[in-house]
Amino acid sequence: MTPPAAAGLTVAPTPAPPLAASAIVDMPTSLVDTFSDWDADRPVAPHPMPGRETASPTPRAASAGVVDPCDVTVLLATINERANLPTVLSEIEAAVGPGVQLMIVDDGSSDGTREYLLASARSDGSLRCIFNPAPQTIVGAHIQGISNSQTPYIVVMDSDGQHPPSAIPKLLDGLARGADVAVGTRFGPGGSTGGRTAFRGLVSRVAAVLIQATIRNTRGISDPTSGFFAVRRSSLVPFTRDLRGYETLVFVLAMMKHPRIAEVPYVFRERKNGESKVLRGFAFFRVFFTQLVAAKRTEFDARRRVGPNSPSVSGTAKPHGRSELGS
Repeated sequence: MTPPAAAGLTVAPTPAPPLAASAIVDMPTSLVDTFSDWDADRPVAPHPMPGRETASPTPRAASAGVVDPCDVTVLLATINERANLPTVLSEIEAAVGPGVQLMIVDDGSSDGTREYLLASARSDGSLRCIFNPAPQTIVGAHIQGISNSQTPYIVVMDSDGQHPPSAIPKLLDGLARGADVAVGTRFGPGGSTGGRTAFRGLVSRVAAVLIQATIRNTRGISDPTSGFFAVRRSSLVPFTRDLRGYETLVFVLAMMKHPRIAEVPYVFRERKNGESKVLRGFAFFRVFFTQLVAAKRTEFDARRRVGPNSPSVSGTAKPHGRSELGS
């Protein structure tokens, strides 16, 4: 990742004034599109970047388990992650390779995250940013990022360093071999929750059981609460609801008919800087159960839309199969 303090940059003063509405920043074209009301179903048209080919809507080299980095968007949601971002972005580029697209959705950071991203984007044509004036749940941020990316493959991961970018190539390998979704798992063979406390592990397990009991396509997945996954754009279904919550993967799977799912084990890392944004206590359970109800409604809408015996939502009949890729 190119350092943000590049010589000769004179675009926009720092600190920049707060935004009154969501904004998409696509540098180095210096284009800023602002919207009074966000329309998650309206993707922003790609803008050509000097010296870089705009990612094609279909994969160019997905044979033999190989994915072209230019066909990949890595999506991160941020709130006050200035201390973690430089390391995470560098690790992503090293793991995936030159040409990987980076989409970052920031929800009202106040620790210099926004200024760092703006400076970085001016000197790195692969980085696009969406700035929101206030926090929203991570599902909402991910929907924004997915709707405004153009590559055939999308990787969703945390921006705090807890998900190892070194596992991204195996997730992409799962997609290249035919999976619709490749899920990073802490609980499958070869995976680990790292230094998590027993209580946090118990909460994750209970949440997983409740999700599997509610959403059909999560059954059989060892880590349905995973925030680390990759998805094939052609297999995605348009988001039709105003969704909120913390388990984006649950909504992605709820909208599919018969997805092929690959699992990739990884070792969960503890964050080195900052604090977790996950709600605690009663607030967590309130949001979790609200999310679960919304996911079930989403699943019902999807099944009603395509019918119980019709082909999958991506247009091709696919078995509800799973594979596991070793670490």
